Amino acid sequence: MIRLILLIVSGIISGVLDKYLHVLPYELPGGFWGGELQNFLTGLAGLGNAIFLWVFIGSLIAAFSLSPRHAGLNTSAYLFSMTVGYYIFSNLWYHINYIRWFILWSVISVISFFIGYIFWHARGRGRIAVILVSLPTGMMLTSFFLAVKTMASQNGWYWSRRHWIGSIPTLIFSLVAFVILLLLLQRGLKQRLYALLFSAGFAAIALLGLSAAPDWLRVLLNV
Repeated sequence: MIRLILLIVSGIISGVLDKYLHVLPYELPGGFWGGELQNFLTGLAGLGNAIFLWVFIGSLIAAFSLSPRHAGLNTSAYLFSMTVGYYIFSNLWYHINYIRWFILWSVISVISFFIGYIFWHARGRGRIAVILVSLPTGMMLTSFFLAVKTMASQNGWYWSRRHWIGSIPTLIFSLVAFVILLLLLQRGLKQRLYALLFSAGFAAIALLGLSAAPDWLRVLLNV
């Protein structure tokens, strides 16, 4: 019960901080350093607005819960409390109404109970564990390559500082999150290598599929 309460409180705080990061870049002074910091914080806010970050956090919560039932409950409670913190703070402080997105993330929070229940088995051994882990790690690889693509597009590596610097948070996070999930959730070198191969395959499929993805999905993934 104490762990659940802590997850709910941390979820609310995460939601409030995520929303505040969206506003903070516009409250900084101009100038070179102010502008560069604005670009970086804008990218950081974009990371919090994408589903990759919450997949990473939810994967760790589910995998290190006491049982499958606890994994589902903890994951769902954290995501829903984060959603409540984000959208209530937006409405009360900034008077912005995101009712459609609130409903969407609330539905995702409910579905995450079943995902968390299943994902609890990712710390085990065998093919099932490898496949389960390869899903979030594959998403992290997808996020990493999307950030690289953004940084390398347009006029090459020297194009707009705003987009280049704004992609750095996603680039760093995706790589670090991938390594953390692979090391913490898989046991033994052989199983980690299998997970790496499955992750690469999943990322390749995801990157191909995103080209034909509907607009609402691209907004949800922040790509």
